[in-house]
Amino acid sequence: MQLRLITACLIIAVAATLPPHDGRDLTLETNEQIRSVTVPLNTTSDFTATLNLDFDEPVNAVETRQHVDALTNTGAPLARRVGPAYISCEGSGNWADTDGTFFLQYTCTPSYPLAWGFTISPAVQAIIVSWVNEKGLSWWKDGVRMADNSPHPETPKDYTLHGNMRGATPNSKIQYQDYMTFRHNVGPGGTGSIVFSGEVTTLED
Repeated sequence: MQLRLITACLIIAVAATLPPHDGRDLTLETNEQIRSVTVPLNTTSDFTATLNLDFDEPVNAVETRQHVDALTNTGAPLARRVGPAYISCEGSGNWADTDGTFFLQYTCTPSYPLAWGFTISPAVQAIIVSWVNEKGLSWWKDGVRMADNSPHPETPKDYTLHGNMRGATPNSKIQYQDYMTFRHNVGPGGTGSIVFSGEVTTLED
């Protein structure tokens, strides 16, 4: 296994595949009533993940901040692990942060599968009160859209979502993006979502 971590430029494509979010982060201590909040959980040059919470009824921004702090540990630096900018044949690894754990494994067989997995963190699982619905990973090879992975509808919140990016031949730039939704119990409750995306370049050795 050979994994080398370097700084790379993150490219996020086809935002049209995801519904727009009108949430805001809670950087101001106000008594404003809000209906949505967006929490960036991990942002690096190679991987980004965002949690969005929509509320069924307006909520107080200050009170909601307490829930957000508990999720993201904002009293201390966020746990941020850079994902692999490059991954070699037979390489694999896990990268964990506040929202969950992301996994990649590259196998140089004739179909060149780049396997992936994502498990929601216990902290976020604690606010989920429904099945998780994942749309199916979208991915691009050297800028060309490839077939989406199969979706995972109505899965348990502790389930490891997974799939394969088949045809990830060596020396290819692979970009990926996924989206999942669930019901949450923060405040009056509502609908939550996680979006993650990143890129990796495959190597032959």
